[in-house]
Amino acid sequence: MKLICRKMAFLTLVLLFFLSSIKYQGVSQETATPTTLSMIIYSDGVTHVTYVLDVDPSIPGVKAALFGMQYENLIVIDENSTFLDYSLEEPIIHIDSLGARSIRIEWDALDLTNKTSGIWTLAIDSPITFTAIFPKNTTTIDLSVTPLEITFDDQRPILTMPCGLQTMSYIVGMITLREDARETLDAVVRIIATIKAKGIDVAEAETILQEAEAAFAGGNYTGAEKLAYEALDLAYVLEAKAESFPTHLLLPLMGLPLILIASILLRRRWRDGPIDVEEILREYPWLRDDQKEVLCFLAKRKGGIFEAELRRAFDLPKSSMWRLIKKLEEEDILTVKQLRGQNYIELKKRKR
Repeated sequence: MKLICRKMAFLTLVLLFFLSSIKYQGVSQETATPTTLSMIIYSDGVTHVTYVLDVDPSIPGVKAALFGMQYENLIVIDENSTFLDYSLEEPIIHIDSLGARSIRIEWDALDLTNKTSGIWTLAIDSPITFTAIFPKNTTTIDLSVTPLEITFDDQRPILTMPCGLQTMSYIVGMITLREDARETLDAVVRIIATIKAKGIDVAEAETILQEAEAAFAGGNYTGAEKLAYEALDLAYVLEAKAESFPTHLLLPLMGLPLILIASILLRRRWRDGPIDVEEILREYPWLRDDQKEVLCFLAKRKGGIFEAELRRAFDLPKSSMWRLIKKLEEEDILTVKQLRGQNYIELKKRKR
């Protein structure tokens, strides 16, 4: 009897060990191993995060914790630059990673930094050593720990920080946030006025714009810009609804098929033609130097690029790049469309 009891106890222990082993493997299969983490901090507080993870190619999916709770321009790709599907349960991202050995996640974090009395503070709890690239002419005034390394690239401080919860307080020497916010508000006021001039009711957008002006007057420049963008988005929605079915096109409806065929042929001819950026510059001699540089850059990239990538290439804050793109879009030089949840900028091809 004692022998049977001992065997039963032994088998029970073996079974418990086996089950715990399976459970442990199941958890480990869902997680990924972080290898690199880098951040580019812009002068308006937006932080572009690049997070690289090693994964097991034999498992169907992994999960990882993102930094922050507000994300824009989120991209998930594997080592072959193939886009991967994902779902978000903030701050956890679930990625369909079957076959991938490495995953790169990039996004713009809107809440990793905050500003109080002119002083910016970045806070992040990192599982690995990371690098933080600050704006030009930045002065670091307080760090939670001594950096592992400090270097500079074109007057931009680059701090290598150890893992763990780190805080970094800094001042941007050439603070232009107020000017940027004022320029954004003025641009949105002009655009909404143009939409209103078409006879479209934009009262709701104007109300939000008044809130933006109040935030600006109170010194909340970041909040003012955010409200201005909300007002602009709403104005565009109202414009689209009002013009969704123009009644003045009902009469020539019978000739619509011919018009569509002709427009398709013209668009194909237009699309197939090469981009002559010199011709564009001759046609628009009043463009600023920074606008011309963006056009030349787009031409070299065969006319298309994600807005986030364009902003990184020119090291511009989000608000500044938005105004530049909006101006070129108003000039009918480029188009902006949504692609995988991001703004994709395309240079319009000209008629030959």
